[in-house]
Amino acid sequence: MLSSKLLTPYQLYFRRKKHSLKDVFTVLAFTFWPFPTLHTSVNVGRRTLRLQQWPGRIVGSGGFVWHGARRLVKHFESFGDGCAASEDGTQIGIKGRKWKGLNVIELGAGTGAAGLAAAALGADVTLTDQASYIYPNGKTQAIVQEEDTKSTSFKEKCSLIDLLKINVKISGAVSQSASNRKPKVAELLWGNTSLTTALPLSTYDLICGSDILLFAAAHVDLITTIRTLSNSDTVVLIEHTDREGGDADSYPRDMLHFLALIAEEKFWIPSIVKDHGRHITLRMTARKGTQEPFVALPARCSQKTINNR
Repeated sequence: MLSSKLLTPYQLYFRRKKHSLKDVFTVLAFTFWPFPTLHTSVNVGRRTLRLQQWPGRIVGSGGFVWHGARRLVKHFESFGDGCAASEDGTQIGIKGRKWKGLNVIELGAGTGAAGLAAAALGADVTLTDQASYIYPNGKTQAIVQEEDTKSTSFKEKCSLIDLLKINVKISGAVSQSASNRKPKVAELLWGNTSLTTALPLSTYDLICGSDILLFAAAHVDLITTIRTLSNSDTVVLIEHTDREGGDADSYPRDMLHFLALIAEEKFWIPSIVKDHGRHITLRMTARKGTQEPFVALPARCSQKTINNR
């Protein structure tokens, strides 16, 4: 839903800059958080999932529950793997499938917030992320741990895989399916065939992720992984945050780069099912039969982007 108050270009500009500065402050505060853990929670219906967060010096940006993950949880609650009618006119409203028995995989799960929410709603879930974050200076997290005496307690459990396992345990997000299984945790580096093959299932009903489009260099491997884990009925849901603070009349460059590669593949039909300017929800399904291949998104209207909450 869009705000009824239209903002001037200057108001839009300063609002975006405010959000950019807030992002910077959040990253700095999270990175230099002096304690080894930071607790938070995610509400799913009447349930509250308790989660641990680890500071950036331990596991990089994946150790924090960003707003993108919380928005994806809200989408799950409201629409499941379906959607409301899209604001770009390319997608009709679609009722989500029942969560029970739905096989879900979260890519770049970080803390696992979104995947654990799906499990609490009834899905059978696999949470994935890479085992070792590579810092900009080329050091792996293990080396950083050795150099940081304050983090000695994390030498034996400093990866996102370990954080995911802890959050599976403390969240209590056991699937409500007949199997009543806890979410599984698996290492997955996008594009890595052996790790992809080792996953619990070869394909999934729903592939989801939040803020996983921010690194354009990983897009080819990400698309390869999504395609490998998909079947003809797979739905892909990606919650994206526009952190560029650029032109309100165009989509962020990282998303456009991703969708340009999707267009080349001619397998997916993507649609923007929510556009609140800073907050964008992308939904993709496999192209069926004579359905025209995806070429590009319709032009973005600045009036759609006035709500930057």
